[in-house]
Amino acid sequence: MRLPRLGALWAFLVAIILLPSAAHAQLGDPIRLYGYFQGQMRYSNETGRGVISEDLEYASFSLQHLNLLMAKQFTPAFSAFVNIELTNTFSSQDGWGDLRLEEAWLQYRHSSALRIHVGLQIPDFNNLNTIKNRTPLLPYIIRPLAYESSFRDFVGTSNYIPEHSFVRVSGTQPVGDVRLDYVVHLGNQEAFVTAQGGNTYPSGTDVSLAKAYGGRVGARYRGVKVGVSATSDSYVEDSFGIDQVDRYRLGADLSFTIQRLLFESEVISVENVLSDAQQRQFERLSANDPLAGSSLDRRFYYVMLGYYLAGQWLVYSSISQIYDLDSKITADGITFWSVGGTFKPLEQVVLKIQYLRGHLDAEPIQTYSGSHLLAAVSVLF
Repeated sequence: MRLPRLGALWAFLVAIILLPSAAHAQLGDPIRLYGYFQGQMRYSNETGRGVISEDLEYASFSLQHLNLLMAKQFTPAFSAFVNIELTNTFSSQDGWGDLRLEEAWLQYRHSSALRIHVGLQIPDFNNLNTIKNRTPLLPYIIRPLAYESSFRDFVGTSNYIPEHSFVRVSGTQPVGDVRLDYVVHLGNQEAFVTAQGGNTYPSGTDVSLAKAYGGRVGARYRGVKVGVSATSDSYVEDSFGIDQVDRYRLGADLSFTIQRLLFESEVISVENVLSDAQQRQFERLSANDPLAGSSLDRRFYYVMLGYYLAGQWLVYSSISQIYDLDSKITADGITFWSVGGTFKPLEQVVLKIQYLRGHLDAEPIQTYSGSHLLAAVSVLF
């Protein structure tokens, strides 16, 4: 079933590309078709000892991301946007990578203080979530741990950040030299979205009654941006056979640019609220599991410090760390630190280089050490 669906999607994209802009003139501005991609070369040397024992050394080229964007301005108040993402040298024939509809929404703009988005979108959460795949805007090749999609299975990125919402209300209000921002969003509980369908509901349906919701409030002053974020949803904890668990994500972000100095930081705390029966279930099963941790909570932070050199050069150093407390392997943290640089020969082209070092030490259960050297080109077209 996958190939016919992909064929229909590509037919649709080709039709959009070939339609003359004059055909849209009566409906507002022509459709803007644009996008960006990032290709990379990666050398990795990884060693592991313990529960997972694997030594790997490899070098590979890949197209990390390709995003095709379409935007349409109907009137000054109404506009639409579509974002289709292909990752990891996507090929349906070879079974490489993924193709995802990341965003497809309609915006109503009443004023700068009130904007309403309806449709599939990426929720605002901290500073990085909505731009985590905008590779020309980021200095990183490998992003901070909670945002790196290629580490999805390694660190469980969806545990730390919300991935989709369907209703969003936002606005900006100036107060003197300070601009105050707010966002609230509502969407599906992604853990309960079925891939099979059944009865009268199709695949992709949230089969729970409750919904995920959250928001962010922040402020901007000249080159400084600060904010706090929160979400609420539920998920099923398969590892301990616990039914629906209430989950709350709390986040804070601070970033600024002062002359040539660039700074970014975020922290995320994931709190899971168990009922008395769920807590007893967790304690009973974890007592018989030598790898079980002390709770289901999680923590994440990252810090990046950069400096703009003469011309279009940027150098930076960063560190990110996660603490997954449900396992003794990750309870003391997985740490990745990196150094890197970027150069912009053109406004639309960014050349990147990054060295990344990963470390996990949970002796005698598990150890991991990995070195990654990457080079990439990010292009906006």
